[in-house]
Amino acid sequence: MGIPLRGDSFVPGLPTHIPSTPPWTPGYDSFHFAPPTPPIYLGPFGSVFGWVGGRFSFPPISDLFIDPGLYIYEIQKAIGFHPALPPTQLNATLDLSSTDGSGHWKVGSGIPSNGVIKQNVGSFENAEMFTYRTGNTIQAGSVNADGSFNFYGPAGSQVVDLAHGVSAANANRGAIAIGFSFDTDTIGPGGMTQQQLLAAGGKELVRIDLDPGVGVKYLTMEAKYDPAHATGSSPVVLVAADNMFFPKGTILVNDNGGDASSFQNFTNLAFFNSLIDHDPNMPGVQGGAIAPAGNYVIETIIIDPNHKVVSDITSHLILT
Repeated sequence: MGIPLRGDSFVPGLPTHIPSTPPWTPGYDSFHFAPPTPPIYLGPFGSVFGWVGGRFSFPPISDLFIDPGLYIYEIQKAIGFHPALPPTQLNATLDLSSTDGSGHWKVGSGIPSNGVIKQNVGSFENAEMFTYRTGNTIQAGSVNADGSFNFYGPAGSQVVDLAHGVSAANANRGAIAIGFSFDTDTIGPGGMTQQQLLAAGGKELVRIDLDPGVGVKYLTMEAKYDPAHATGSSPVVLVAADNMFFPKGTILVNDNGGDASSFQNFTNLAFFNSLIDHDPNMPGVQGGAIAPAGNYVIETIIIDPNHKVVSDITSHLILT
């Protein structure tokens, strides 16, 4: 049995055979099956991957509809092959083109442009930031074997926390703010506008895991050039990239800061509280207080016009 990934057209197929008996475990968006003998797979462009970990997990089929290159990238990661990505810089500073020119983000009010984690590849910059809302920046507390980062903070609503720079409470917002920034025209080669990248087939994705338990259930948003509906300084809005939570294409964020070549914003788990399953052990989505304790995966991705994932930052926001 093999995985027929037709690299010439970048359209992955499904397994030629799935065992009718264990070991395999169906899931809401994935399934697992035992490795064949020999455990060798043909990947895109003739590359060969071996079986790693004894089990193989397909990524959500929705990844295929977002971008076939993303689907292949997730398969590569699942079998232990991690495509080359630019190094992630910790406690870094946004490129000058991603700032207001005075050391601040282009969104919000006076948010310092330092303290981010970021990747730069060519002219592209992909950055994330975690802060106590209206307060101090949080740095990564640890790094995982897969290269993802752990950020730690308090669960629940924003409260006065002078030790972390928070001078006022806000019962309608989670204590931690999540920032993301994309720029397509920094100091590296190949600069272009957001309109040019997106028109050529490139993609910029923001994934927010809304399952506080051990599972992952992504709200995936993708950039869309839409100046008619953008209310911020960037002409880019974020729309639902699949039908997991909203109809695909639904505008979810339209107030991004930025300019013709960048967009950035801060979000908060409070905005998605009705979608968060506060008790993953019970069937259905259980409601509850804002920003419940748990492990939330935050991922920002850039895919170039050739369907190649060129930047991927994965962080775990661990709230206790």
